[in-house]
Amino acid sequence: MIPTPSPVRRAPRSSAARLAAVLVPAGVLAAGCDVRDAYEQAFAVGFPEPITDQGQSIYELWLGSGAAAAAVGV
Repeated sequence: MIPTPSPVRRAPRSSAARLAAVLVPAGVLAAGCDVRDAYEQAFAVGFPEPITDQGQSIYELWLGSGAAAAAVGV
C-alpha cells in the first residue's frame, strides 16, 4: 500500500498581523501626510516633469505601472 501524503496545513494568521494590516495603512492616511506626494516620490523614478497634456497622461500611466510592478513584486 502506498502512503498518501497528509494535506499541508497553514498556520492561522495571528490577530496581531490582521490588525497591523489594517492599522498601518489607516495610520499613514490619518497622519496627514500628502499621499499623492509620497506616491509620486516612490514611483516617478526617472520620469521628467510633464509639460503637455499628453505628457501628464503618460506620467499617470508611468506611476500606475510602477505601483503595479511593486505590488506584483511584493
